[in-house]
Amino acid sequence: MSGLSDTDTETESIKKSFLRQLVGFISGFGILATFCLLVFLTIGFIRFGNFVSTIKNEPGLVNADGIVVLTGGKNRISTAVALLQNNQAPRLLISGVHPTTSSESIAELMNIKKSMLDCCVDLDRQAKNTKGNADQTADWVKNNKISTLIVVTSNYHMPRSLLEMHALMPDIQLIPHVVAPTQPGQGKWYANPGKLKVIAIEYAKYTAISFRKSFDRVDKTLAAYTSAYSS
Repeated sequence: MSGLSDTDTETESIKKSFLRQLVGFISGFGILATFCLLVFLTIGFIRFGNFVSTIKNEPGLVNADGIVVLTGGKNRISTAVALLQNNQAPRLLISGVHPTTSSESIAELMNIKKSMLDCCVDLDRQAKNTKGNADQTADWVKNNKISTLIVVTSNYHMPRSLLEMHALMPDIQLIPHVVAPTQPGQGKWYANPGKLKVIAIEYAKYTAISFRKSFDRVDKTLAAYTSAYSS
């Protein structure tokens, strides 16, 4: 008849006790980490909401080599056209135009002559989202030898737009020109369900892209180190 000695029994008891403590520690650490992450995201959300709801444009006329406006929000295009007509830049890119929208319709929408559209306005029909806007804008900037660019979009959309564009155009001076939407409602953003929803969705997208950009930088750094050590 075989059995465990007192020493073996004590060893097994110590192992089980250690495993229970380890599981408890990991569980506790996971709960603490989750709590800290939620606090971090909540603080970030509040700061993001306060920033986009109070961001102001530079006072006076700001001149640049070009203007890009990202479609998708009310008054964005009319604001960009006003900047063009004020001679704040010689060319305007409208990024995200629907493929079936004609130049005549654009001219009518912007309330300008088609001759001005033909001479000074370029239409991007390829972009389907903010990343696409940045891609097409980067190509346009390169082709037109632009070094300073006014970016026109809604206030809540501006941080994510600049993040995407700066990643592709780190040497270009980006000048934000925000358009404060008349919707969804007036009042403090956190007290208005419409504004709160829009800002929450935009903050989630902005945070996801920020993490993606961080991982991209880590990948590039690791690739550089790998290349350096392998050569």
